[in-house]
Amino acid sequence: MNEIEELRNNLKERILNLGIDKKIMDNPAFLSAITRINSMIEQMNIQDADKVVEVTENNRIISINWNSVTNDKYNMKIASSSPDSFYCVRTLEKNPRLGNNGQMIHEKEVIENIIAMSNNGALTITSNSSIVNDINCDSNTLNNTTFVETMYYTTEGVMSMRESKSFKTTPLIGSIDKIGTDAMLYAPRNEYMTDKYSKRRVLYRNTIDTARILEEDKNNNTKYSSVVRLNMEHGLKNMTLPNIDIHQKDVYIPKISVVEINEMINQEKDEKVRKGLSLYAVDRENYEYDSRKDPNFVMEGFNTSHNVSR
Repeated sequence: MNEIEELRNNLKERILNLGIDKKIMDNPAFLSAITRINSMIEQMNIQDADKVVEVTENNRIISINWNSVTNDKYNMKIASSSPDSFYCVRTLEKNPRLGNNGQMIHEKEVIENIIAMSNNGALTITSNSSIVNDINCDSNTLNNTTFVETMYYTTEGVMSMRESKSFKTTPLIGSIDKIGTDAMLYAPRNEYMTDKYSKRRVLYRNTIDTARILEEDKNNNTKYSSVVRLNMEHGLKNMTLPNIDIHQKDVYIPKISVVEINEMINQEKDEKVRKGLSLYAVDRENYEYDSRKDPNFVMEGFNTSHNVSR
């Protein structure tokens, strides 16, 4: 077993050994965070290159350094800043490529995941990301495109809210090889609570299988507020949207039977998650939604010929 395989197979234990309060394991969403970090490692496409991958752990910081066969440079760090939180940062500096104008294109990406536990045991997962490149840029100037998403989990590990924001591409002073993570992630870290975003989407769970959606796209001058059915393909612990156009004018969500509700709850293997979902299932058999009767329904800037959603 190489170092990467050992790390991935024992990722939960290795992270807990960074000084994390073990109470964090009481929340089933902790495993969602571990899966998320494992996926970040997998996306590095390390495969069987154990001889050229550097995995170290010093001062409670796990580091991975890896140059791919295409000479893309990866660096990943997993660490804890307090007993109730830990974070994972992965950078990727891509091998320069030739652009259509004959100029070399330099590009760098960074993804940061921060997992924090509140006093009552609820979990928050925040993902900040940035992509910088020098396409059509002056000397020592870069394009910076950023994004942030925050997911809130109850003490039972059920996602209660999910908010994402993307920001306008802005110039950044510096060069690819010298620009740091703090500069790249300034907007998602510091402007998350402001209205400086270009696009925003929020999901608030209101029943076991439905959520209020609020969406604004400033680039296309659209706004949307309605209630949507959640995607149930992989259970309802998390909140994901179905793979259809959700921007409908006439939305109707019918009542469902107690049998259907129980099937939704029992789809989850974790007992604590089932308990959390059951709290959102109260009176669902009597709940229905009709956008025509919703005083908070908003649909601005869209083609109003959208079909009815049922």
